[in-house]
Amino acid sequence: MKKTLFITACWLLLTNSLSADTQCSNENISQGNTDSIHLLPEETTRISSDYLLFDGSSSFKLEGNVNVLDADKQLFSNQARYDKAAQTITASGAIRFQTTDLTVLGEQAELNLERETFTIDSASYQYTTTVQTAQGRAQRVMRTGYGVLKLTDATYSSCPPENESWRIEASEVNLDTAAQAGSAKHIKLYFQDTPFFYFPWFGFPLGDQRKTGFLAPSVGYSTRHGADIAAPWYWNIAPTADATFIPRYLEDRGLHLDTELRHLNQAGLWALNTGYIDDNEQSQERKFARLRQTGQFGSRWETAIDASYASDQDYFDDFGDEFSNSDIEHLPRRASLKYQGDHTDFSLLAQGHQTLDPDTPITDRPYRQLPKINLNAYSDRDTDTLQYRINTEWTRFDRDESVTGDRVLLQPRLSWPHKQPGWFVIPSTSLWHSQYQLDNQMSGIEASPSVTTPVFSLDSGLFFDRNLKNGGLHTLEPRLYYLFAAHEDQNDIPDFDTSLNSFGFNQLFRENRFSGYDRMGDANQIALALTTRVLSPLGQEQLTLSLGRLFYLRDRKVTLPEDAIETSEMSSLAFQGFYHVAPQWRLENDLLWDPKTERTELSSASLRYQNKQNDSRFWLAHRYRPEETERDEIEQLEAEFLWPVTGRLSLSAKALYAVRSRETI
Repeated sequence: MKKTLFITACWLLLTNSLSADTQCSNENISQGNTDSIHLLPEETTRISSDYLLFDGSSSFKLEGNVNVLDADKQLFSNQARYDKAAQTITASGAIRFQTTDLTVLGEQAELNLERETFTIDSASYQYTTTVQTAQGRAQRVMRTGYGVLKLTDATYSSCPPENESWRIEASEVNLDTAAQAGSAKHIKLYFQDTPFFYFPWFGFPLGDQRKTGFLAPSVGYSTRHGADIAAPWYWNIAPTADATFIPRYLEDRGLHLDTELRHLNQAGLWALNTGYIDDNEQSQERKFARLRQTGQFGSRWETAIDASYASDQDYFDDFGDEFSNSDIEHLPRRASLKYQGDHTDFSLLAQGHQTLDPDTPITDRPYRQLPKINLNAYSDRDTDTLQYRINTEWTRFDRDESVTGDRVLLQPRLSWPHKQPGWFVIPSTSLWHSQYQLDNQMSGIEASPSVTTPVFSLDSGLFFDRNLKNGGLHTLEPRLYYLFAAHEDQNDIPDFDTSLNSFGFNQLFRENRFSGYDRMGDANQIALALTTRVLSPLGQEQLTLSLGRLFYLRDRKVTLPEDAIETSEMSSLAFQGFYHVAPQWRLENDLLWDPKTERTELSSASLRYQNKQNDSRFWLAHRYRPEETERDEIEQLEAEFLWPVTGRLSLSAKALYAVRSRETI
């Protein structure tokens, strides 16, 4: 099983950019009396107490309710001594020191009013910003003459002291607000008083400014490569350019290096990602590279580039990437130009691929599209008047040792929605016309075939609802969808970019059972479906259950090469359900069941937790798909969680288990 536990740690303490999301309750940390500070003009100090004793020199003693107000700082204590010549105040007994966003409690304190320094011993503190309240303790809190705040033997947590589920400890913390930089030494992370992470030194920026230096490290373990330790380093090259280098030690494989270079210019944002390792386990060099660009010209034109390369098909499973969560077989390489108007849009695309498995047959590799041009026109969509849409496309398809050629598509469409609060009816008609000019076509097969298919559909539905005792709403929504598409012989047309869509509840209401434009499926069918919903008093969906089925009025003769004609009179029952167990919990289920064979054809269920306030999430899923033989049957369990500890510290894990073979993946 691919188990990974990544731990990222940082110290983000006493800064205006502190944005950690607490996992604790929202109780306030007790500060005692926190009356607002009445700011005084600069170079003005006001001192008051119940008793004042003058010793004849330049100093005097204050006792009882001592209050020192100096510009934006205020000190409370039981007693203090003020040295006027040295401009120092030494205080003891129930110390409370306050600024506009910082409160420190302690046993002893010393302030230098001229140098604007202070030292507080045996301190506990609370720091409050508009987005975060943090608290902790320190043997000493000191502000130096250079404006650096130094904490010795300090702790930090965004939880209240009485419910401190997690905390960070460090032997020393230095915060330089002028340089917008901070550092901490000998960092330990505790969860429920149990230490589980240590790092000797860590530097971090204060505020939102970019700063060259090390970023939060990560520590993890995976059955693929053992211990996993990474220490990212960030390079702020210029206001429009930066780089991140991530040396990563993998116990069983060696040193892996990831890099990301970013540059912003008039053409847009460019990003180059690379990865390299001399893999000890496979005794070979393994590489990855990806170039991306996004740009915008004016308010209507956009450009995009996305091109990738990998040395082998297992690179992403072994080392991770945005591709690692999908069973990708072909890496995309594309460049596009798009225009978006009020009632028109245009796109120009050039696309190729890298097939990761070199043994993949030519016939299983995707075609290159060099180029693909779309031009579409349409009316306003949110009206009950007659609506139109015209799609046009020209594509040049190319592939080695294959039939190649041009395809021109024309698809005009008319619809007339009729919608009322309790019902809707939407009649639509369209014409699918495709024209080909083919090269390398087999002898005896037409090189310039064309297909014209008329299509008609009628979508209709009713809405019934009743009020619930809690102020919510319960609905019942029957739906009927009729589709007719004429049969046109398409056997002589190659398959450039078309596949049969996977059947599910949403497929009941689609005009074409194929993706792409090389096949327009013939149809004479009725879809019947029933949906019920439970809405909260605020209109939020708490429960949605849908069940539907297709009834075929004739055989489906249009197929892909080597597929048989479909003769069944009814489809499987398609079920789809969503249940919000709680505001942050969601249960989902999709099911295909064939009543004729009494067999489940597909099943997937998942339980999701997501807290949008702190980005914590949990996911548990079960997937089942039977095959003709038990050997090919797929049944999997997958679990994943992410639990942020602070804004830059999080715990995560992922596991995938094959039920039939009883092994981890």
